[in-house]
Amino acid sequence: MQRKLFKFLNQQYWRLDKLLTHEYHQLVLWVPVLLGVGNIIYLSLSFEPNFFFCSFLLLLWILLITIKLFIKKQSLLFSVIIYSLLVIIAGVLNTKFHTELKRGEKLYKEVRYTQITGTIEKLNFLPKGCKITLTNPLITKRPKLKFTRIKITAKNCNPKQLNISDTISFYGYLGPVPASHFPGLYDYRITAYFEQIAATGYTLSKIETIAKNADKSLIDKLRSFITIQFIDNLSHKSASIATALIIGETSLITKEVTEQIRISGLAHMLAVSGMHVSLVTLICFITIRFVGIILLPNYAQIYDFKKIAAGMSIIASFIYLLLSGAHVAAVRAFIMSLIIMIGIIFIRQVTPMRTLSFAAIIILVLNPHVIYQPSFQMSFSAVLGLISLCKFYVKYLQPKFTTLNFIKKFILYSIGIISSSIIATLYTLPFTLYHFGNFAPLGVIANLLAIPVLSFLVMPLLILWLFLLPLNLHSLINLPLDLGINLIATIAAQVSALNFDNLTIRLNSPYLLSMITLGLIWFSFWNGQKRWLGIILIILSIGGSKLITPPAIIIDTVQHNLIILNQESNESLVSNLHLNRIYKEQLKKVTLTNHIALLPSYFQNELIQCDSMGCIVNCKGQQNIPVIFDPILTLQLNNKVNLFILLTSYDYKNNINNKELKNCNIMLVLPTHNRPWH
Repeated sequence: MQRKLFKFLNQQYWRLDKLLTHEYHQLVLWVPVLLGVGNIIYLSLSFEPNFFFCSFLLLLWILLITIKLFIKKQSLLFSVIIYSLLVIIAGVLNTKFHTELKRGEKLYKEVRYTQITGTIEKLNFLPKGCKITLTNPLITKRPKLKFTRIKITAKNCNPKQLNISDTISFYGYLGPVPASHFPGLYDYRITAYFEQIAATGYTLSKIETIAKNADKSLIDKLRSFITIQFIDNLSHKSASIATALIIGETSLITKEVTEQIRISGLAHMLAVSGMHVSLVTLICFITIRFVGIILLPNYAQIYDFKKIAAGMSIIASFIYLLLSGAHVAAVRAFIMSLIIMIGIIFIRQVTPMRTLSFAAIIILVLNPHVIYQPSFQMSFSAVLGLISLCKFYVKYLQPKFTTLNFIKKFILYSIGIISSSIIATLYTLPFTLYHFGNFAPLGVIANLLAIPVLSFLVMPLLILWLFLLPLNLHSLINLPLDLGINLIATIAAQVSALNFDNLTIRLNSPYLLSMITLGLIWFSFWNGQKRWLGIILIILSIGGSKLITPPAIIIDTVQHNLIILNQESNESLVSNLHLNRIYKEQLKKVTLTNHIALLPSYFQNELIQCDSMGCIVNCKGQQNIPVIFDPILTLQLNNKVNLFILLTSYDYKNNINNKELKNCNIMLVLPTHNRPWH
């Protein structure tokens, strides 16, 4: 029996080794995936790895290197296993290194009223106010706290009075960085920690400028100057959208326009992403090459304008990257366009999938925490889908394209936009549902109408507008630029007015999201029939989502709230209705409901019985658990029960045992202080 089992396992081992041999050139694509796994392992740990834990991983890493070097005869599968472990461990250790590098002080308790002085590092204007990031702030009430950065929201900001690198002073409120209110959701504290943001708050007085921006960088001056020029030369709607397209700042756009763009599925057009960087690179490349060949034919015979255009496009895209704020999606697109242009200069063929993989490796090594950010996930997944679609296009449609007439080419182009929009939507849909809980079904129509306007009218005019700005000739194209941007806004408004609002479908399990992501990657990376295993994994994950039910009861000991899922009315009943917007959105996501109501004074179902003093949770097979609203009752219960939960603002120690609740479909929210960002 043992021999048969060993023979079977040996056959499967060599069969898998043979399959990997056929996909040898695709194996390198998995490096960023494994690196991301290492990042996630570290960031999701319930404890902070100490020196001995990291030393053990480092010794294991060295041991694996030694095994790889000294064992001469190795199968490909064995090498893949060794290299996979090496990359995962490297991801864990790299994230630990960045965590220690960013370690600093932060605010744990709110400061209600204090004088704050600091230097403006980032300045984002809103329709009514602005968001300010201050560096090296001095807090009068807590002068011993040496924060690196704080984020402040202010009202009545004048873009002509405030500038980056100004030293300002004001009275304001400061509080700790807001945390995720429920387990398993995206925790902004991780991003804030790695960006060294120690506190958030808002102004309570007028902002006074103490010193002007003497040390302001050239890029910051350009960003501020371009923003003001947009405001002075274009209508407010056009200026706000133009600022989003060039500077990457969407805060000037009004809530009404933002909502219309969101419903119509055009939100990706306002966030500076790969499409914008690619358009800038492509427009500069085509323009410079056209000018060189058509207007300078004599020099075109001497110099290779294709290489010159590629070099100039790299410079233009890099300047645009700096102007746009260097967001994750823009950095990814710049790295990919950089590799492609370098390939043109040195006459080398570039593989898009490997370029995407290389960009992911660079970003994850330098900023490992972005693995949790929606912008990183959606940007790379969308491009992954588009590259997969490109394979189909190159294989089946490109050979026929040159023989088609204009009408057929236009039809094929339209099909390309529709299919690209559908593929990008499908590849980003899991992340959209997980992070936002809805998606825009009318996005295909809106993108079909808006993308040609953006690609062939708005972006070329914006680039031309920026080139004419130093010559003071930009006013010549203010009108067509205004009309083009307003056309995109009109498309968004008309599509959003079709009374077909975004569908609310929530994916609240990080494990299912991981399985779906693995299925998409598997389908995109491999060739042949085995790639369809990825689709099977996605189908199984979608089927598994039906088996996951939201918690019937949530006991939040941090916000002192008891939440009951009322399945009859499909709403969440809360003991404390004074909730902020973020808490409400996260609660709807966790409970899969759309409505929140106050828990009645008397409420009863098969799981819980409540009155004005508290509730009794009926946990099957275990003792009943009192949830107390009044702290006085704790004196009576202390000697009578082994387990009770207190929900008040008083500093009582909750006598809680998770083992008692794990089989009762109860989510218990406890304070977390075991990681540096907690």
